[in-house]
Amino acid sequence: MARGDFPSAKQDQFVLRLPDGMRDTIKEAADHNGRSMNAEIVARLEASFDPSANKDAQIEWLSDYLEQEQKERSDLLEALNGQERILQKITDSHRTLTILAKSIGDAFLVEGERSDVLRVLASGLADVDVDLSADPSEPVPKQPWEE
Repeated sequence: MARGDFPSAKQDQFVLRLPDGMRDTIKEAADHNGRSMNAEIVARLEASFDPSANKDAQIEWLSDYLEQEQKERSDLLEALNGQERILQKITDSHRTLTILAKSIGDAFLVEGERSDVLRVLASGLADVDVDLSADPSEPVPKQPWEE
């Protein structure tokens, strides 16, 4: 069969210069997809001109991106909520310690004769301001970012 007898001889031909390494990349992709290098190049060119193919790829990319962003947002919210719980525990502990300090100070003052140093210490402890404005068992309030 002469060269002009092949169907491909009747198709348009175009000489193409490729950057270094691109031929190998195309060859690997063609082998992976079970095509000739020419068929790989034509398939990729056709896909680049097919708006529906591009939209599907963009939608898939955006979907993956959105999923990752939602996971990161969820992780961030969990970290913020964890910090809120820790702050609530610190507040509760501070309240408990101030009540204990005041109670110790009151007990030292009531139990009779003590040294001057103990009396000054007891007076200081008895004068500790205790914040009883919030119930220690009160739940962590819902934060604006949780809405």
